[in-house]
Amino acid sequence: MFGHETLSDPLGTPYPGDQAMGQAGDATCRALIADYVGSPYDTSEYTFWYYTPDAGTWSFLRRVDCALGNAERSMQPPGSGRGSGR
Repeated sequence: MFGHETLSDPLGTPYPGDQAMGQAGDATCRALIADYVGSPYDTSEYTFWYYTPDAGTWSFLRRVDCALGNAERSMQPPGSGRGSGR
């Protein structure tokens, strides 16, 4: 995991739907990966996966979590992706 962000929707608001959660996850992690890795997502060798609330957890969860992965799905070089510029 390389980052997370709390969504601004207050508790009690209706679940916005899977498509909206996907858009929120993508936008959040796309922005955070550039800060974490040190290069824009579009030129990075890394990819990300996001985890967002779903209809069952929306009543108590407002957080997007971002996980870092290798876009080639090959072995990672040793060490962290943080600040690598890759």
